[in-house]
Amino acid sequence: MNKCIIFGATSTIIQKLTTMLIADYQSFSLVARSSEKLEVVKNDLIARGAKEVHIYQCDFSNSTNIDSLLVQLDMVKSTYDLVIMGQGVLPDQKTCSENYNDFLRQFQTNFLSMVHITTSLVPKMKERKQGKLVYIGSVAGDRGRKSNYAYGTAKASLETFTQGLRNELNDYRIQVTLIKPGFVDTAMTANLKKGMLFASAEKVADGIYHAISSNKDTVYLPSFWMLIMFIIRNIPEAIFKKLSL
Repeated sequence: MNKCIIFGATSTIIQKLTTMLIADYQSFSLVARSSEKLEVVKNDLIARGAKEVHIYQCDFSNSTNIDSLLVQLDMVKSTYDLVIMGQGVLPDQKTCSENYNDFLRQFQTNFLSMVHITTSLVPKMKERKQGKLVYIGSVAGDRGRKSNYAYGTAKASLETFTQGLRNELNDYRIQVTLIKPGFVDTAMTANLKKGMLFASAEKVADGIYHAISSNKDTVYLPSFWMLIMFIIRNIPEAIFKKLSL
């Protein structure tokens, strides 16, 4: 039975993705902050034909809470064919600029929690010499901008981490995929003004599914963000620092 574990399983994008994964995976372990929302997702998956669904509550901003989760997962003694790290928060940049604890809290959720969980799950995957690790990053990690550099710092760190991890795990035949969405119309971006660059959660979820199926390394979603971020990365710093981005 193919097994999948998903962190941040109640996010809009991940919920859309999970319904697609039923075609390839029969067992799901879902992890998120809200037990109530997890129950809703669980019931939906079972109604769609999933053979087994396990749920675990976890506050990703709390490393002690993650330790407790990892103990629960270890007690199950389960191995996973697909691991998806989709947890994340979009912090207020001004607050993070002025308060270290707020900066650290979002960094813990957006990056450190993924490292914490990865270092626990990877040894078993190495033993089996198979599996897929998928991380939801962001185009925000391509270059620091004054509007969201706290969030961007976490996502830039995630990119470096997945690059090294991919290099390390290549000999073990373990695929590491980094997904880099641009603006997506979800609850996380509800307070942002929507524009032409916003994509639907369904479109991004479909892109993630195809990236997983085709063993891609790094994928921009939608794909036009690759060109946009290439341009942004190559703006000279003397000019870039004067821009309002």
